[in-house]
Amino acid sequence: MQNGLSFKNTMSRVGLCYFVLMLVTQALQLAGMTLLGSLLETGWGLWALSYAPLYCIAVPVFILLLQKLVPGTPGTAGSAALTAGGWLRWLVLCLGVTYLFNFVSLGITALLGMLKGGAVQNPLALMQMNSSPLATFLFACVLAPVGEEFLFRKLLYDKIGGYGVRTYVLVGAFLFALFHANLSQLLYAFVLGAVFCYIYAHTGKLRYTILLHVAINTIGTMAAPLFIQYGGIWGTAAVGILVLVSIAAGAVIAARRRWRFPGAAPADGREGEGAQRPAHSFGRALRTPGMLAYTGLCAALILVVTFLT
Repeated sequence: MQNGLSFKNTMSRVGLCYFVLMLVTQALQLAGMTLLGSLLETGWGLWALSYAPLYCIAVPVFILLLQKLVPGTPGTAGSAALTAGGWLRWLVLCLGVTYLFNFVSLGITALLGMLKGGAVQNPLALMQMNSSPLATFLFACVLAPVGEEFLFRKLLYDKIGGYGVRTYVLVGAFLFALFHANLSQLLYAFVLGAVFCYIYAHTGKLRYTILLHVAINTIGTMAAPLFIQYGGIWGTAAVGILVLVSIAAGAVIAARRRWRFPGAAPADGREGEGAQRPAHSFGRALRTPGMLAYTGLCAALILVVTFLT
């Protein structure tokens, strides 16, 4: 084992850093909405109260904490290239899994809504409804993808990438999904998080995942709603065709394994306790105190959003 923290301590410290990121963000958002509630009536104010606490305060604190973490097994990301055609295949696959798992989430929230006696709210959809297209584009389609890829791909890989690509993919997807803190986005965020982690681990280039993230968010939060709103029956039909084609084409790409990068996986520095099956390492990671704290906080937020709003 190289100088640095053990696998257990590394994962716990990583989980604790994300716990602080989420806790500080939520606390400041609550304070902002309490003190500056009038801003909630404007589209720009709603986005600002959501994102300013995160990126102006919580993220700098998170980075300071994470910088102090010295992992025992440093890893090096791969250097595979992603062609334009390869990127488009990933986009189709991502759209397919997004729509597919969104349907699953809609079914789950519908069932919970019947138990609750009212609809389960989707925070992102509510923000879109009360915001201008420009604000939605800047915050949801530009700022969020850039910030989230940096937080959940680059910074995370620097700390746990040495434990293997699969462990990194599973842990990264888990952290990313819970960060959204609502059932409506939970499932597809996990799958997209896994895809983005996989791409970053093999290429070492954040621009690929940022562009994918931007494209997916732009199609989902801007293009499709505008087509439905202003395109009439033809616009709605076009979106429906996009959904079906994306799911079908994504299934073909997945079945034919056209998503894999050629060559060997990125080298890692796994030794001793880190050199275990990915599922086992993932389970051990989730049982560490820091990860349990993060999971508990996010689970509590999901329950609040699901049943108390």
